Amino acid sequence: MRRLLATLVVIALGISVVVWWQQRVDDDPTAAVLSSARTAAATFFDLDHATIEEDLDAMAALSTGAFADDYAAERESLAQNVIAKSLTVSATIDDEGTALESLDGEQAQVLVAVDATTTAPHGGEETTQYRIRVALTHENDAWLVTSLAEVGQASATDATPRGTASDDAVRAALNALPITLSYDHSRLDENLTAAMATLTDSYAAEYAPTFEATARPLATSAKAIAEAHVQAAGLVNVEGDEALVLAFVDQVLLSSKGLKKNEPVKVTQTRVLVTLRAVDGAWRIDGIDPV
Repeated sequence: MRRLLATLVVIALGISVVVWWQQRVDDDPTAAVLSSARTAAATFFDLDHATIEEDLDAMAALSTGAFADDYAAERESLAQNVIAKSLTVSATIDDEGTALESLDGEQAQVLVAVDATTTAPHGGEETTQYRIRVALTHENDAWLVTSLAEVGQASATDATPRGTASDDAVRAALNALPITLSYDHSRLDENLTAAMATLTDSYAAEYAPTFEATARPLATSAKAIAEAHVQAAGLVNVEGDEALVLAFVDQVLLSSKGLKKNEPVKVTQTRVLVTLRAVDGAWRIDGIDPV
């Protein structure tokens, strides 16, 4: 949380903040958790120099425990920077940008894909994509934030699916994404065969020609080896034999002719929505789209 607050302070040194979001009306029993996490993530980034104290009060009201204490300790510095630069930051969250990672009694974890747009006082905008994990506890008839942090390279998912149909869909995405999004120039036929085994027939019909037209020639010419690591995944929704999973994936370029000697591996942090469909009792990927 301190890192995210520090990021906001840095943003405040040269830009400003305002946020909007849309809450869905949903009969699913997890709706309150998802709505609370969405609101918290948006409110965290929602800072306007004209209403800064109200904005900070709003986030404080959604917080509890050590997170609330840390937020209180940092808020004065943040407020001073926002006011000094007359700043505004705006955050947007896609309708399918929140996903339940875990829910166990009074504790929950939710993944949120946030786009924060910073606007300079005299024009100019820059949008940064964030991968956020919000931890909440049920307290005083409300879901309050106990942690809000970026999901980074070192923070592999710590939410274990529990065995329901929806959890099986998340597990399937966790297992299949590293296969479908990884490749080794020396084993491309094996890579393609393994990936196809995780896909529905309809998506396989799209995936194979795309692989042949892009991944194979690029990997071959660059002698590239790339691995995909799922840092977190959660359920957006499930209905019948179709599920939608939000996943935070790190794509790691381990080897390539373009990498210089002793140059560190290149990591691209991505956010994807994975559509899965139940086929013969197993969840298979039916689509992968950036979010």
